[in-house]
Amino acid sequence: MNLQSSAIAPRGHAHRWLLLSVLMLLAAVTAAPTGTAHAAVTAQCTPAEQTLSERINAAVAPVTDFVSGLIFTEIPIPGTGGGKTARAELRLKEGRLREGALVRLEIGGVRHAFEFDRDGIVCDGHLPVEMATTAAATAELLRDRLLSIHGDQLTKATVVPAEGQTRIELVAPVRLSPHLSTSGDGLAASDFTDGSVGMPLIVLWLLLGAVFFTLKMGFINLRGFRHAIQVARGVYDDPKDPGEV
Repeated sequence: MNLQSSAIAPRGHAHRWLLLSVLMLLAAVTAAPTGTAHAAVTAQCTPAEQTLSERINAAVAPVTDFVSGLIFTEIPIPGTGGGKTARAELRLKEGRLREGALVRLEIGGVRHAFEFDRDGIVCDGHLPVEMATTAAATAELLRDRLLSIHGDQLTKATVVPAEGQTRIELVAPVRLSPHLSTSGDGLAASDFTDGSVGMPLIVLWLLLGAVFFTLKMGFINLRGFRHAIQVARGVYDDPKDPGEV
């Protein structure tokens, strides 16, 4: 009896080791795609290391953005249109749309980033949009995704197929200050506008300055125009003048 038990014991140990090896192999196989997926999403969502010039630009960007936003502020011109709704347009180019491309939509102070996706990997905070085989089908999926999130704010979202690209026309109330932008290949956008025409503040400032100094200096820009042409032509030049080369 003891001999039989001692003969069976090694065989039982072998079975256990074989079972443990199979379980470890299965764990490694099932973990491999997860590790690959994690590496892929890390590479996709981690921004590249900035150079020194890029870090300097990022540091001064708030100041330059404030100044440019101030001097290029649009002053509405009365009687040029405008209304209660604003229109925007998204364009998806056939065969050029790439995974990871983004559509950013902000309405009423709430912003969402919609990321085109094929493999189920999107960056944190992004909403996935499934990519279809054609731009038109992808546009339909994007339109449905936009409406599922912003359906209460968007008054219209229409897909318009065209040759070589598909457009999505969006309409939203002006009071919600809608904003649309894109990044990535195969995408383009026209931001929301209510159709009104404006003049940048810097242009108005220069125009007022030109009118003021024209009146103050007695229309010297008109009276001295002929004289300016003569000076440019060299009528008053003398080769014997001091300093002539």
